[in-house]
Amino acid sequence: MKRSIIIFAFLLVCVLLVTADGQVSAQEISGAKIFNDNCRVCHQNGGNIINPSMPLRGSLKLATVDTFLSFIRDPRMPDGSEGSWKGGSV
Repeated sequence: MKRSIIIFAFLLVCVLLVTADGQVSAQEISGAKIFNDNCRVCHQNGGNIINPSMPLRGSLKLATVDTFLSFIRDPRMPDGSEGSWKGGSV
């Protein structure tokens, strides 16, 4: 009985992992389109061709969904000036 429970639990975890990795939501597709249309040219591979010292990769502004949304809705440079993205209804 114990062995059956372990096998069932293992198979359940495998199914959940495959399902989670195998599906892309409409929201992810929409986010990728927004990024590709507005950001990709300057931020290829998570970098920043305009200001290489400020890459997206590793940025604290991307640490959580909340910090990202806060930034994308009101983008500011470290000095408080507006970023090149003018924000939007995200």
